[in-house]
Amino acid sequence: MNICFPRFTSFCLLAAGFVPCVAVGQAPIMGLGKPIYVAAGLQSNKPATDPQPNTVVFDCPRGDGRHGAKGILLKINPGNGSTWSFKYIRNHEGEGSVQIIHPVGHGQALVIIKAKEIRVDAPKAWAEVGWGGGETKGVNEKSAFKKIFPLKDDQEYDIVSRMTAGGSFDLFINGELVASGHTGNARPLSLKIPPEGCKGCGKPPVKFDGPDLPLVWSPGWAGVIVGPVDGTRNEVQNLQFTPATVDVPLSH
Repeated sequence: MNICFPRFTSFCLLAAGFVPCVAVGQAPIMGLGKPIYVAAGLQSNKPATDPQPNTVVFDCPRGDGRHGAKGILLKINPGNGSTWSFKYIRNHEGEGSVQIIHPVGHGQALVIIKAKEIRVDAPKAWAEVGWGGGETKGVNEKSAFKKIFPLKDDQEYDIVSRMTAGGSFDLFINGELVASGHTGNARPLSLKIPPEGCKGCGKPPVKFDGPDLPLVWSPGWAGVIVGPVDGTRNEVQNLQFTPATVDVPLSH
């Protein structure tokens, strides 16, 4: 697995040695699978920390009694699959979630991490998923799932989510494969919210909002969304994206 140090250093740690990182503003060299530093942090109810060029930070629809959801979009050309990696910290039992958005074919698919379960979906419109949707039938839980879930409050988790260009995914937490599966056929993700609102959202009207935020995503684009909370912590740190599926050394 490729592990980048923070952006003030210019190298990534590989099993075989060091290789240069790729800045977001540069075109990635497809096939080499070099990780891209995206942001230092994304947290509900707070501004993003150190978002890089070619990213758009945006506000998300409020939930039912919850608020402050944040997202980050990475505009990038399609690669050979994709891998997101970051640290995740949350608290307050079942509240809070993180949605990992992978490019798949000409569209996008979501891997959703909640306190007690993992869901996946490949909706035409995000409103179909909202804060309460997603499917569990496309998730094959591994033996390590029961070791990791439910997620504990205020514990730091190392997340690696990788997905092939065809929509097959593996989710690793703390070096353990906790789930795999398939998301189904993906379509360009639409962030347009219909007048009736979205699943699990607050009373309409609700919307996505951000400077120059495209409401329909292009092929290759990826992102992460931290869900709404009620004054509790829901945070990802050291977000990195690789336009390829990378090998993940399993813990022993």
